[in-house]
Amino acid sequence: MASYAFDKENPESDFRSRLAERGLGRTKAVGLTWLATVVGCLIVLAISVAAGVNYGLADDEVWSSLGIGVPFIVTVTLLPGMILAAVLSLKWPRMLDIAIVAGPVLALLTIILSFLPDLSLGSSISFGLMHVVAAPIMFVGLNLIKRRDEWSRR
Repeated sequence: MASYAFDKENPESDFRSRLAERGLGRTKAVGLTWLATVVGCLIVLAISVAAGVNYGLADDEVWSSLGIGVPFIVTVTLLPGMILAAVLSLKWPRMLDIAIVAGPVLALLTIILSFLPDLSLGSSISFGLMHVVAAPIMFVGLNLIKRRDEWSRR
């Protein structure tokens, strides 16, 4: 257990050190960001399925379900980028500034991929909404890491 010495000249430094120590670490921030994104995408999926959207890829009269692959797609795209940003920011703190902009922008730009010719319009719109859900969650998650770093450096 760490002991905290109170600094009479700068009482705020004690508070900041405890906050940085107890705050959301990189691992938790990345994990919670991923979890929030998966939950958000599954909510969009549930609403669209309830609305009658058919998640399928037409391939010579054979339909294979795509909707349940959402958690895996989110994992493959979001998790490596978040981990890379979190690890690189240990050495280069400005990497978080780049990631805070680049991550959500890339999530929004890849909406174009959801409008593949073989997908129905409803599933394309739903996949696009999942990208829109992921962008602000990623922004908040990366800002949590940055905020903790700023507090710990003070």
